Amino acid sequence: MRSDEPSRPPAESTARVSPYVLFRRSRLPLAELEDLRFDEAWARIDESRRLQEDCAQRAAEVSDRLAACVPQVDQAVRAELVRLRRDVYNQRADPAARRMDVVQPHLDADTLAGVREWFDLVRRTRRHEEASRSLFDDRMRSARAGFARLFEHDSMARSIQLSGDQLYESLRRYTSGEMGSVKPSRLRVLESSLVNFAYRAALKPSPFGRFTEVGAFPTDLPEAGHAVSEPRTYSTSTLNRVLVNWLSTGLRRVEGGIDLCQVLLNSSLRVDDKMIEFVGLVADTSEHGLSETVVRLKRGGVVDRVLAVMDGGTASVPEVLAALTELTGNDEASRKALRTLMRIELLYVSPGFDEQDPAYSERLAGVLRAGTTRAVSVLSGHLDTLRELETTLSDAPAEKRGPLLRAAAQAITDIAEVCEMESPPAEISRAPVYEDLWTPDRPATWSRDAVAASVPALEGLWRLSSMLDYGQTKRLGVYHFAATTFGDRETVPLLTFFEKLVQLSEAEQDAVFWGHASSAAGTFVAQREQALRDLGEQFVPEDGVVRITPEALKDACAGVDDCVDPDSITFRVQFAGGAPAPDVVVNGVLTGYGVYFSRFSSFIEGSSAAPEDWTLRSAVREHLRKAFPGQVDLNMVAGLNFNLHPPLTDRTLNYPGTWPTAPELKAYSLDKLMIRIDHAHRGLCLWDPELDEPVNLTPMNFMLPIVVPVLYNLLEVLSPTIRYNYAPMDDIGRAMGHRGYPGSSPRLMVGDVVASRRTWTVPARDIPGLSELSKDSYPALLRFDQWRREQGLPQHAFVLTQRLDEYNLLSGLVEEIPRDWSDFRHLTRASVHKPMYVDFRNPYLVRSFAKSALTRDDVYASIRECIPAPDEYGGPGPAAAEEFFVELYRD
Repeated sequence: MRSDEPSRPPAESTARVSPYVLFRRSRLPLAELEDLRFDEAWARIDESRRLQEDCAQRAAEVSDRLAACVPQVDQAVRAELVRLRRDVYNQRADPAARRMDVVQPHLDADTLAGVREWFDLVRRTRRHEEASRSLFDDRMRSARAGFARLFEHDSMARSIQLSGDQLYESLRRYTSGEMGSVKPSRLRVLESSLVNFAYRAALKPSPFGRFTEVGAFPTDLPEAGHAVSEPRTYSTSTLNRVLVNWLSTGLRRVEGGIDLCQVLLNSSLRVDDKMIEFVGLVADTSEHGLSETVVRLKRGGVVDRVLAVMDGGTASVPEVLAALTELTGNDEASRKALRTLMRIELLYVSPGFDEQDPAYSERLAGVLRAGTTRAVSVLSGHLDTLRELETTLSDAPAEKRGPLLRAAAQAITDIAEVCEMESPPAEISRAPVYEDLWTPDRPATWSRDAVAASVPALEGLWRLSSMLDYGQTKRLGVYHFAATTFGDRETVPLLTFFEKLVQLSEAEQDAVFWGHASSAAGTFVAQREQALRDLGEQFVPEDGVVRITPEALKDACAGVDDCVDPDSITFRVQFAGGAPAPDVVVNGVLTGYGVYFSRFSSFIEGSSAAPEDWTLRSAVREHLRKAFPGQVDLNMVAGLNFNLHPPLTDRTLNYPGTWPTAPELKAYSLDKLMIRIDHAHRGLCLWDPELDEPVNLTPMNFMLPIVVPVLYNLLEVLSPTIRYNYAPMDDIGRAMGHRGYPGSSPRLMVGDVVASRRTWTVPARDIPGLSELSKDSYPALLRFDQWRREQGLPQHAFVLTQRLDEYNLLSGLVEEIPRDWSDFRHLTRASVHKPMYVDFRNPYLVRSFAKSALTRDDVYASIRECIPAPDEYGGPGPAAAEEFFVELYRD
């Protein structure tokens, strides 16, 4: 749509902004990177290029004059004059100078003056080029001289230390001068790592250690009354929950360990006079040796003993063993029976408290201290080592953190040895503790008015994101399975539904979740593609920008049947352009309903912009009670996630094997719940037959449900989750016929909101001199800069380096659901999934970019314009990048 095209008046928005906002702020002021700026050197280089252009132009003019002289000179001189003319034309100054002695007497005064002027211009250009190179080398040395100061910044050293103690020690020794002489290749690795960390700490506000601080405030944040004289930042550290659970698993394997634990009855258990049934595991021939199913056991003997002692749902291991021993007659047989019941997941053995409890590791340590065997005592000592890391890390300087981290690494190795089990994956053991920094201080760039004005545009993007969410076809696929399996039935017991689903092979389950057999899903996809084409056909780029109204966006999406919008969504946004009317820039979308905020509500305690008793958690809980009073938490957090997610509502669904949450919450269990099949709208929901009402699940944990049980996947379908890897222009491009890795695209403006940044896609194989650039070649850098400008690429950008298969996996464009952690290990490289900032005139950043592009074959560089621009930071603007999480809802 052209910007001057008339549009119909906007409809009144039905969306509201939730009464809380979260922000993330980079902690390294961009001004601290002044030593890494090469502006003066490039200004000199650009002047050299202008002189080179003048030289070329003057050479052409002089060459023409020399050509005109050729017929006029003696035959004996003519050949040498022709050679001089060629040398001048090709700007070979040295050979041309050697020919002047022979040719000079035969040139007229004007021509000779022209030649001499060209020689003077060449000499001046060469001096300028030499000075440019000298200034460039000085800036490189100046940058290196500032590395020690940069490394010691509060946002840097201790964050790098958490990412890897070995890297930290190498950088510490290098920046302090302890390392001595270093091989050039090793030097480049260390410098690139440090510089990349620095720009991440200034321009990429994603939580990790001390790089970033987070805060929260009420949406109606008033104007600041006065500036904060001293910024306030508070640190909190938490042991990796996966690591602690791994240790508790090991506790059950050592002598005397299991006797300290509690036994939990499967929350899906249904009991009648003759039989029990529950969601559990059975042996099979798969690579894992087990598969999910509904397990049925006859009443009597062991089963009845267990049901009697577990009448309250939980009991201690000694109590269960005692009850079994009355039947079996000896402890060894009882323990064997207990292990069998654990293997099929009728019973779960754990420390006996909610793993979302903030005091989880402390309570586990208390359990271990009660042990009486040597093995438990050893584990207790190792957990104390991990606990010391958790409790002392926040206030510890880097020199004290190193021994703590090394002791924790050794403790993990020793735990694996004592428990005779494999160490956890490197992704877990490398990050045994997470440090978060929070601040009660105000953000610098928040604009309440800009957000209010952007709501119509965000509502249109809400509709678009809902339509593009992969959960739409998943929902239709599972509905098709329900309708095919159960016909016209409107309610089916959850266990019955689940049993039919897991009777399918893994490939057939994938087909259900992808909607392959559903004609409605096929129609949905076709209509969605048409909606995207309709949008694409309206786009008319003007100066690299396409514009569309929120109403046109919603109209295009309105033609898609069976598109279900959740009643809440979260936008990641930044503000660009500065006061008084900044632009809202969308970075991505997440699930709403307070889900994203739950992770941070465990430690953000207040805001200087709110009443004294205001906390993020209380604000979220109060809002959900009012807007979505029937919401129900699931007390299970799975997928690619190692963090705490405290409950947000007053109700909870107890997932099998997860210790029940706080007793004051109303609890649901799977044994009593039904699945209601909505044939009119081709959807499903959880149903409570006792109250005859839906069980509205809080959307699942915001991380991807990868490598999770089928039951968890099913429950995700029943929750209003947003799982869209936000890339609207990529999706529109595919609908318009583009195949392969997404192509270049203009900036997308929806109203006044920057909905998608302009992007340039370049195959790495088409970028000149990558190998030389990765080794700091100055001539290669100049050639690359010339090429970049010829391609119209910006100087400042955020860049991803990906293969097509990596892009497809991260975007959900795959035909098979990954089922193993190894399927994702190659994606841990940050440049694959997290755009890295690159100033294409900063040799350190260009070096990193080149190296990243060379790591594997068939890589594409996705180059995105930098909005906000780097020059917006510092002075009257913010010191570093800020990003906000703005949640919209309809009640």
